[in-house]
Amino acid sequence: MEEQLTNAQGQLQEKHDQLVNSKAQVKKMEEQLTNAQGQLQEKHDQLVNSKAQVKKMEEQLTNAQGQLQEKHDQLVNSKALVKQMEEQLTNAQGQLQEKHDQLVNSKAQVKQMEEQLTNAQGQLQEKHDQLVNSKALVKQMEEQLTKAQGQLQEKHDQLVNSKAQVKQMEEQLTNAQGQLQEKHDQLSPDWVISRDQIQVTDKCLGRGGWGNVVKGKYCGCAVAVKQIHDLILSNHNRSLFEREMNIASRCRHPCLLQFIGATNDEGSPLFVTELMETSLRALLKRPLSASELFVISLDVARALNYLHQKQPFPIIHRDISSANVLLWRQGDQWRAKVSDYGTANFMRHTMTVAPGAPIYSAPEAVTKNQTVKVDVYSFGVLLCEMSIQEMPDPEKRKQQVALVSNRVIRALIRGCLQTEPEERPCMEEIIDELEQPT
Repeated sequence: MEEQLTNAQGQLQEKHDQLVNSKAQVKKMEEQLTNAQGQLQEKHDQLVNSKAQVKKMEEQLTNAQGQLQEKHDQLVNSKALVKQMEEQLTNAQGQLQEKHDQLVNSKAQVKQMEEQLTNAQGQLQEKHDQLVNSKALVKQMEEQLTKAQGQLQEKHDQLVNSKAQVKQMEEQLTNAQGQLQEKHDQLSPDWVISRDQIQVTDKCLGRGGWGNVVKGKYCGCAVAVKQIHDLILSNHNRSLFEREMNIASRCRHPCLLQFIGATNDEGSPLFVTELMETSLRALLKRPLSASELFVISLDVARALNYLHQKQPFPIIHRDISSANVLLWRQGDQWRAKVSDYGTANFMRHTMTVAPGAPIYSAPEAVTKNQTVKVDVYSFGVLLCEMSIQEMPDPEKRKQQVALVSNRVIRALIRGCLQTEPEERPCMEEIIDELEQPT
């Protein structure tokens, strides 16, 4: 702005000088004009003859007056420009004053910030001193922590050893409790029946590799009596039999065949249960209705679920088959009960041939790695048999499963027949599936 103002002032001075010169010229011309008029009056007569010269001078005068008017207009414009520049100068001075005030304020702020910086530097020094002290404290705490970690590791090792000792003691306690229960059962088993209390008839209800089942009487009631083939009743076998009978006597479930008792003398054992009307194998001579299929399979599943969840240890049946599912009438509906849950394990230990029918057996049944999932596999085979009324054939397993028309049952069977035991469902999941409305 200052530079523009200086330029404007220079131009104004130049115009002023031109105007002064113009005025001098005008004054000079006025003098010349006066002289010319005098000469004109004096030489009026000469001027008459010199009209051409006068006319020429008039034209010159007209031109001079035009130039004079132009200079006058320039002067007016110069005054307006000077006024505008004065206003700009006034504004520039106001802005300069405002910048000056801002500079004064900035200096005050700088002074204030210098004071704050001084204070901050003091606080920083104080924090630095605190940090130095903190590092010393942290180092001391790290040493204490290292020491504490060492003590903690020592305590952890002691705890691990203690847990191992506790686990060992728990195992010893469990074994002791088992032995105590076994001794208690040996002293006073309530399942023992005197042989002379059992009346055996000639009516055979069924035959198996382990012996026959005949109709009999016990305490005035009709019962089923399982006559086990002659066994070498060594002390070990007798101990096994007594253990299985103790287990069977503690099993109580509506879908399990009621165990009444067994003999425990020197002869081959007699195993007494409630008497049922027929077996599932006999019923499968005709097709089952959808209702019969679901009701009977649910009863079997509930019985196995009870055995598998038995405490303290699960009971594995190991011999699920249509022959070991017995039936009774409830109104117009057949209901099922699982039998042989008390002797399957005993028979496996005491006989050369495993009691479980191979056509129902899971792949791992011939190994020692058996879990409750062997019963799940057998249940799947049984469910397939119930659906198609064909005896199971391991060589045609996939073809037989494909013949099952009910897609829910077919999918359930395939789940039960998985080769890997852990991939099979548990009986509780099977019950949930069978209870779903179709």
